[in-house]
Amino acid sequence: MDELVGRYRVKMKGIVTEVIPGKRVIWQMTKVIKLPAWLSLELKDSDTGVNVIHTLKLGFQRLSKILDPFLKLYFSKKFEESLDEHARFEFPKLVAVID
Repeated sequence: MDELVGRYRVKMKGIVTEVIPGKRVIWQMTKVIKLPAWLSLELKDSDTGVNVIHTLKLGFQRLSKILDPFLKLYFSKKFEESLDEHARFEFPKLVAVID
């Protein structure tokens, strides 16, 4: 992945950790090491087509949770807003790719 999310450049790789065909795919983000960041796309059928639910889950496990405040240095509220705007802009364009 290498894309601009607002003023942020997101350049990293992901390891697929879960796939349910036609329903969900989850990647754990990596940048030299596995990061405490998971990106998921869930697909839900609707009367008008398919809704795509995009979720970014951040956070360390167990005792390492004390490091979570450092994640907010990069993954700030502004980043969250930029990611939401990015998804709202890009996801409707998926129709053109699929057709």
